[in-house]
Amino acid sequence: DTGVDHARSAIDLYERLGYQSESSAQAWMMAAVNALLVGDPHTALQDATHYRDARPGLGTGDELKALAYIALGDLDEARSATRAYGHAATSGRVVQQPTDALLLLAVLADAEGDSEIARDLVLNMGRCRSSELINYALHVADQFGVSMEYKASQSAIRSADIKPRAAQDHQTLKIEM
Repeated sequence: DTGVDHARSAIDLYERLGYQSESSAQAWMMAAVNALLVGDPHTALQDATHYRDARPGLGTGDELKALAYIALGDLDEARSATRAYGHAATSGRVVQQPTDALLLLAVLADAEGDSEIARDLVLNMGRCRSSELINYALHVADQFGVSMEYKASQSAIRSADIKPRAAQDHQTLKIEM
């Protein structure tokens, strides 16, 4: 729970100071992902809203909402948030955003009972754009029973140029959406 405590401490400090920045938004993202990792999707959903409000230019929080709704078992809301995030990601404006969207599609596919597609998406996606989602992807790979393969593929990506991999994820996302 130290990750949860760290994020909450940062958020408390930012709120006391009345400080809204990229750092405060990242603290909300960290809090949301950590809440998901410890099995508290209700808090993650609230944190996703705070993430969006802290710095609207950084994102909508749809990626966090989708993961929280999946954890809550509300697949209709999860599909809606995943679709919204995926459509934004297909614009190509943010280089690694399609990878994040593929992670959402993988988690959603698993929740819908299609574990083979879920594993395939995770094993063939690039690197997520934030450290929080990178950690969540590691958690997902472990849940899917493919953590060793996932770590090996991610290690290969780290040593290669990220842009070609991101372009490949962009094309995969367009097909999946």
